[in-house]
Amino acid sequence: MSWKGFSKAISRLPHQVLSKAGKADVSTDPEYEQLQTRYNEVLHDTNQLTKDVYTYKNAMKALLEGQTLMGRSFNEVFDPSGEKSTESTNETSSRSYANTGFYAEAMQQAQQELLPAIEILDNRVLQPLQEIQGIQKNISKTLGKRERKKLDFDRFSHAMQKLADMGDSQPTAVHKAQVQLQQATEEYASVDQMVKEELPRFFALQGMLMRLVLREIYVFQRSISETLFTRTVQIASTVLDQQQQKDVRKSYDETLTQLESLRVCDRNSSKKSSSSTVDVPGSKDPVEPNLAPCDANPFVTAAPRNSNTISLSGNEPADDTVDSDYAPSAPPLSEAPLPSTSPCSSPAYDGERHKES
Repeated sequence: MSWKGFSKAISRLPHQVLSKAGKADVSTDPEYEQLQTRYNEVLHDTNQLTKDVYTYKNAMKALLEGQTLMGRSFNEVFDPSGEKSTESTNETSSRSYANTGFYAEAMQQAQQELLPAIEILDNRVLQPLQEIQGIQKNISKTLGKRERKKLDFDRFSHAMQKLADMGDSQPTAVHKAQVQLQQATEEYASVDQMVKEELPRFFALQGMLMRLVLREIYVFQRSISETLFTRTVQIASTVLDQQQQKDVRKSYDETLTQLESLRVCDRNSSKKSSSSTVDVPGSKDPVEPNLAPCDANPFVTAAPRNSNTISLSGNEPADDTVDSDYAPSAPPLSEAPLPSTSPCSSPAYDGERHKES
């Protein structure tokens, strides 16, 4: 701020204090207030759209890079050269390795096709938005200048009103105030008229430009979606058929169910296992409490591990045999043989019940 601007700010300070205290009149303009409200909305929307486009651009770059890295990771997982297993497992890993290699290659091709489109997004979307933001900064400065000119107009009007109330006792001060008020009125009217004429034109031109920007965003998103969809369909039609996809989903559900049933996944299992012992009447040694339910089946055990594995190969016949780690073939409780005695019907328990009766 220059010295001239600083001195003007100091001279405007007393009137600002009086205005906030309600001791000085403030001029209002409903027409300008509507234009200012709309301008603030346009300014906010433009800044938010620019921010969203930057976020979308970076997210698409991360997505394409992540898909390529994921394909390489799958290749490392299914690489048969690092396997030390049976011949059937190596054969399955070789087929899966070929499929994941096809996936990684397809994602790399998609990345090579879409990266130039992302760079075009800078020229056709981000650059126009940045130019609009630069224009809006200049408009904001002009609106700030109008506010200062309005403040000068109110300040000199208030000073002139005070001198008029005092009468003709100070003709020199009255003449000076009239000159200042006339100059402030002309400057304020000039800026105010320009703003009211130019802002509607700015809204119209800015709307036309924003429609073009939104069209470019739509074309870019459509190109991204079509390319990724085409590559994904090629992978799905080459590697997996519909029946194999259903089998994979079924294996997921069964495996998750088995994992959730494990006691090690239960938070309360550690509390139950570390609970204190109970004393049985008539016995000197404490007895650990039986945590199993009365109708539990102690004969249910996990099925032995088999050598069947899941493969991502599309050439294998679709069947329901999966790795025992994903879907253990343990019989349900309703089909397993029931024990001859219940854990709750122990001899010590029966003896104590007989004594109580």
